[in-house]
Amino acid sequence: MINIDLLKTSIKLSKTNSKDYKEYSIVVPVVLLNNELHLLYEVRSENLRSQPGEICFPGGKIEKNELKLDAGLRELYEEIGIAKEDVEIIGEIQKIITPFNIIINCYIGFVKDFSIDNLVLNKDEVKEVFLASLDELLKIKPKQYTLKSSFDLSDEFPYELISNGKEYNWRQGEYAVVFYDYKGRNIWGITARITKNLLEILK
Repeated sequence: MINIDLLKTSIKLSKTNSKDYKEYSIVVPVVLLNNELHLLYEVRSENLRSQPGEICFPGGKIEKNELKLDAGLRELYEEIGIAKEDVEIIGEIQKIITPFNIIINCYIGFVKDFSIDNLVLNKDEVKEVFLASLDELLKIKPKQYTLKSSFDLSDEFPYELISNGKEYNWRQGEYAVVFYDYKGRNIWGITARITKNLLEILK
């Protein structure tokens, strides 16, 4: 029989992460160059199956029993050779939750004593990196488009169990797709949304 003590213990020991979602962490590297703050972006390798050649921040999937921030810092080192000891985590900004059951935790990290010559790129994943001035990014008005999503229900769905049956008024979801043109670089999608979220904090 379930009692209050069992309920409390079970809730305390449970993990809040939903099994319905894949969870990732990224670190947005902020660097100082010529007394000006920049964001460091990666260009993904053309050999990757997923999103080859696109612009992103260092990050990846959280491994079993790994802390969210640790996952982002691990990927930062694995992808471009920046060790966690060289990063000051400033804080976490708004998570990205996609319609594709993905949660992305977003951390802002200041890279101490940065030199682009000290980066070690994992060529299997990273084609190149580039820097974008925060002040210049703030001057850019991004383009934003809206994708609308709706339900595609199978014939087996039990319409008889819900009010109005097949005429049920399902909500329609909306998902923003953002684009930045930075000196000919097309920053878009999740990377652009993370960029936009950070820039809106600074305005």
